[in-house]
This record gives sequence, C-alpha cells and structure tokens, in this order.
Amino acid sequence: MAGDSQLIVVMGVSGCGKSTIASAVAKHLNYTFVEADDFHSIENKRCMESGRPLTDQMRTPWINAIYDYLVTTIQSGERCVLSFSGLRETHRSKIRSAATSVTTLYLNGPIDLIKSRMEKRQHHFMPSSLLESQYQALEDPSFDPGTISVDIDCSIDELIERSLTALRNSTP
Repeated sequence: MAGDSQLIVVMGVSGCGKSTIASAVAKHLNYTFVEADDFHSIENKRCMESGRPLTDQMRTPWINAIYDYLVTTIQSGERCVLSFSGLRETHRSKIRSAATSVTTLYLNGPIDLIKSRMEKRQHHFMPSSLLESQYQALEDPSFDPGTISVDIDCSIDELIERSLTALRNSTP
C-alpha cells in the first residue's frame, strides 16, 4: 500500500485542494503534514499577492528549503505528507529524491472548477488571476514514478475518500 511510503506528495495547481487533502491524509495515516507554502520567502509571497507569477529562479531556494526539511525529517524516522504545487518536473524529481519510497497524488481538475473554488477562499496569498500561469507552468506529472491522478470534481469529503482509496490500491 502506498500509505507505507516515507513521503506522500499531494500536488497540483493552486486551488485544487492540496492542503486540505494532504492534511486529511496525514491525519488519517498518522504522518507529519508539511505545507510547502510555509517555505516560501516573504518576497515570493509578496510577488504572488501582487499578481506576478514566480520565476524558476525564485522557486529554487523554496524547493531547496523543502528538500532539506524533508531529508532531515525522514532521516529522523518520520513519514510525511507534503502539500506541494510541483509544477515543474525538475522540482518534483528533487522532492522525490528526499525519500526512498514516494507516492504522489496529483489532484487534477478543470481550470473553471478550480478558479471558482479559488474565488471563494479567503486569506490566501495566491490570487485566482495567477491560475492560468500555474496551468502554463505545469509539466504533466502523469509519467512521473509513483504518481496517481485523482479527479477533484467532487465534494471535499469524497475527494479525501478518493485519495485514501487510491493510496490503499497502489504500491509505492
């Protein structure tokens, strides 16, 4: 079962439900929940708040900080669920290299659905105006090792259940 993975990455564009699903999966499996957004610099958050997408150069220190944290945490014996956009394959590859057993849940859905969800949420630094740039930056994760695509066109409770079922039905 993929729930035996040292690291479960819940990925997708902003607004797809990564944090909610990753937190629920971590709680269910008794793993440590890790929010990738917590590793963004103040400058990166300000950039996104102002409606400007991050460049790869701006993302590199963020990816490195997440990687360093995961390596240390996993080496100490903890298992983690990471909520992480994972738009670029090189970034996903670096994160996967933090553990020997990794499963990725790719929360996949249409832009219109995600945009409507983003417009309803409050107190988040990422505006819905950047959603299109997220889709443009997203490199298809379907062929990444250990990746399971989960359709998000359902309620949050159903999405949590779909995610847990996908983990139960897969192998790391």
